[in-house]
Amino acid sequence: MTVIGASDGRLVVPLAEAGYRVIAIERDPIALHGGEVQLPDDEIGHAVGLIDRLKREGLYERVQVVEDDFLAAEPPPRVVTPSGRVARGITVPTTTSR
Repeated sequence: MTVIGASDGRLVVPLAEAGYRVIAIERDPIALHGGEVQLPDDEIGHAVGLIDRLKREGLYERVQVVEDDFLAAEPPPRVVTPSGRVARGITVPTTTSR
């Protein structure tokens, strides 16, 4: 499953939790790595990046993070399921319970 504009992981995390291998494409370094963000009333806050969130939730191994502009990036490599099937343009769960 590929998520373009992965941002903070709102779609990536539930898919990975459900057992899917996910390719998360995002070009914003703050969204991926975290950092300071401007809040209302000139407050400064800290955003947790997608990569740290995935690691914290134990999902990092299920997600391939691509830091690039989707329109300028090379297509992701072919994904091969544990059974050896090539998954191109389809969703393939990593568990056999589906």
